[in-house]
Amino acid sequence: MSQEHKDKVLAEAYSKLTELNASFLREIATELKGPNYYLYLRAFSLGLQEYVEAVTFCHYIKVGRLITLEEVNRPLIFDEQAQEAQSDIVAASEPILEKPPATIALAHTP
Repeated sequence: MSQEHKDKVLAEAYSKLTELNASFLREIATELKGPNYYLYLRAFSLGLQEYVEAVTFCHYIKVGRLITLEEVNRPLIFDEQAQEAQSDIVAASEPILEKPPATIALAHTP
């Protein structure tokens, strides 16, 4: 396999993993916040294992070493988006608090 072809395939793989992470995995992490994580663990754990396998393989091909647990978990921690107020009246009556967004995580190891 030529280096140019290898780079092209890796770029495509990383773009698909990034797209998967930004859309589906974020939605899953949001839905599984709290006790729902353990309720649905068997339903999503196989897919998450496949994701980790793909990330590990891509990283090994690109860098030449295995990926660390911290490097796998880092993209699986998302900032929780603040929900918008239901109306302008409620928004005006609530005090403005400056606090960082909460995080939600889809850790693959409990």
